[in-house]
Order: sequence, then structure tokens, then C-alpha cells
Amino acid sequence: MRKILTVLLLLLLPAAAWAQGGASGRELFQRGQYKAAYAALQPLARRGEPEALFLSIIIRRNDLDGRKAAGETAALWAALAAKSAAMQRAVQEDTLPEATLDAFRTALAHLEYFGPQPPAWPPGQPGPAQRERLERAEDILGSAAKRFAPAMNFAAFLALADDQPRQAFQHTRRAAELGDHLAMGNLAWMYREGVGTGKDDIRAAHWARRGCDSAPLMPRNANEVGYVYESGRGVSRDLAEARAWYEKASARGHPAGAANVQRLKSKKASAPVLDNLLYF
Repeated sequence: MRKILTVLLLLLLPAAAWAQGGASGRELFQRGQYKAAYAALQPLARRGEPEALFLSIIIRRNDLDGRKAAGETAALWAALAAKSAAMQRAVQEDTLPEATLDAFRTALAHLEYFGPQPPAWPPGQPGPAQRERLERAEDILGSAAKRFAPAMNFAAFLALADDQPRQAFQHTRRAAELGDHLAMGNLAWMYREGVGTGKDDIRAAHWARRGCDSAPLMPRNANEVGYVYESGRGVSRDLAEARAWYEKASARGHPAGAANVQRLKSKKASAPVLDNLLYF
């Protein structure tokens, strides 16, 4: 009887926690208000609430709140891994809100693919031993990749790892259209380079600029906007505007942005430094 009650509490805790204010952390995350989202999520993450842990990992891994505290990722990942059995039971029971279950599915897919240790950043391409893990991770994601932006971003990463760029583009476009700022930067890169789609400078410029509406500013996206203005691809060429955006990226500690600031100062002909990675 005690064991049954323990399982029920594990399943009911996420719903109760979000009802007490955690949903605001999710909503802030979805709006790109990452600094505020991380602060709202931490009380729940410290209590071991899996959705709060998972969203915190995304913020921490990508430095979305600008705190430069990547060292916290390992502890968050370990806490999330400790909740894997509870998340699996919750998914099987299917009684929690769909948004929470989608977060659980996405978290479990990450744990399946990367294992008990958080991935190096940026994560590399899969080797032969990871092939089965990739397929299992895709199966775990399931329908979450049709509704939940972080699931779409991870599905896009898995598709690129599986040499399926068109599928990766489709996942990324859907996530960007849902308002996910990581996906907006990814989509700008895909349109710039023709990854899974035709090259389209106007759409690349559009999504790079939209991706700069997060709080704090996402430096990868600011660097991309700087490139748009420097190159004149999709907009009128404007070196002063390009420099301003590169400086914004540099101020957030972005190596490519800092390199581009120095490059423009030197006035020597050289290629812009850009991010050609899919963030998730």
C-alpha cells in the first residue's frame, strides 16, 4: 500500500507543482523570457520537479539567461536522470497535462540518447554505437515532436544526425513558428546555408531578427543579424548596423560576435565568423 501511495505521489507532484506557480516558468520560457523563467523554475527544480529540471537544463546548456553558469548543468542532469523512472510511469499512466507529458517525453529522449552524463557542448555527430540510441530517442519523442518546441528542436538535431536535413528543417520551422527563439536562430542558419531547404536570404534575415526578441538577447541570433547587415543579404547593407549587432553579441560573451567586432575594426578583408550549428 505504501509503495502504491509513493507512486501516486510521484505522478501527482508535477501537476500540483505547476498548479502552484510552475506554469508561469513554462510560459516565460515559451515567450523567450529566459532570465525570468529560470528564476521561476528554480524552486521547483530544487524539489526535483522533472519539467522544471528539464527546462532549466535547456536554459543552462545554451546560456539563455546570460549567467555563464554552465557548471550547473551536470547537477541538473543528474537530478533529471534520477527522475527517469517516475517520468516513464507518468507517460505510461497518461493522466498528467499534455504539456507536462511532452516535456517528460523530451527529457527521456535526451537521457536515452546521451546517457547519464550531459552532452558536450556543442554535441557531436553520432557514431555507429549511437545509432540504436538515436532510433530509440526518436520513438520516445513520439507525438511530442508535433506539439512541443523543445521536442521539435531535439527531433531536428536527431534528424540532422541521421542525415535527414529536410526533416530537420520541417521540425525547426514548426518550432520557430511556435515562437521558440532557439529554433528561430536555427531556421535563420538553415535558410542562409540551404540546410534542408533552398537558400532564402529574406527569410534568413527575418528569422534572425525575430530571434533577437528574447530576454536576455540571444547572442547567436544577434551575431546572425550582424552578418545580415554586413553582407546585405535580405536587407540593405549597413556596416554601422552590422557593427552594433556584433557588439551586442560580443557583450554577451559570444566568441563569433567578438571575432566579428575585431574583424570590422581591423578593416582587413576576411570572412564573417558564423554559427553553423543546430541549438536545442
